[in-house]
Amino acid sequence: MDISAALNYLSSMDTPAWYQVGRNLKRIEKPLEEINSARESIIQKFIQKDEEGNPIYLDEDKRLYDLGDNQADADNLWKALQDEEVEIDFFNFKYDLLQGIKLNAQRITPLIDTIILEE
Repeated sequence: MDISAALNYLSSMDTPAWYQVGRNLKRIEKPLEEINSARESIIQKFIQKDEEGNPIYLDEDKRLYDLGDNQADADNLWKALQDEEVEIDFFNFKYDLLQGIKLNAQRITPLIDTIILEE
């Protein structure tokens, strides 16, 4: 998830590494779909519904689902899902491609030594 966020950040920047970033975004599509599907399954398992079977939300923007007394169970399942490791064959590139571009170091940290290499 962190690598996905970092790649999306980097893809929004105008860098010579656009091709490598795009290739890596394609590489993580399927694992992300699987994670999102599993997340949706967790939500559907615990979501509270009204008398008509509609989901109950905790906020007006309908972004926070009401999971009732099962919130802790859902959180534990979500954490376990996030802790699972998935092997992905990333396309690496040298950090030289990013020199001269102002980037937020904290946002690209997940890519260092995984996708962005020193040599």
